Amino acid sequence: MASDRTWSTGLFDCCSDWHTCCLTCWCPCVAFGRTSEILDKGSSYCCVNGTLYTLLCIFTATSLIGPFYSCCYRTKLREQYLSGENHCDDFWVHFCCHGCALCQEYRELQNRGFDVSAEALIHAEVKAQAQDSKADDRATEAHDRAAGKRPVA
Repeated sequence: MASDRTWSTGLFDCCSDWHTCCLTCWCPCVAFGRTSEILDKGSSYCCVNGTLYTLLCIFTATSLIGPFYSCCYRTKLREQYLSGENHCDDFWVHFCCHGCALCQEYRELQNRGFDVSAEALIHAEVKAQAQDSKADDRATEAHDRAAGKRPVA
């Protein structure tokens, strides 16, 4: 693997990982959704981003909006983990080689240790919801104690 601040694989290394190649070829919305959820650090959902991506690709006959939307996440990946390219390059890579770009981004996250499987994303979401629920319970208990109410056992 190259330096931590450069791409770990090339743009046209799609066939180096057949699973990722097939996923981005046949279900680019899934690959994009998983990548975007990781890059958003869980603040967005795979299904929502993947669906939005699909709708943008379907309803814009020119197919310019889908690559523009996904190039924003390439820029985000580059800003968080890489260096050297610029925003204009990100757009042109997605515009000219959209499938290869999605595949490279997906592989990059895998090579950096992220688990991009659907199960991992679901478990992370369930864990986040459980933590939110526990925080809400603690806040309610603190409020009840401050109001002089007895906790229910």
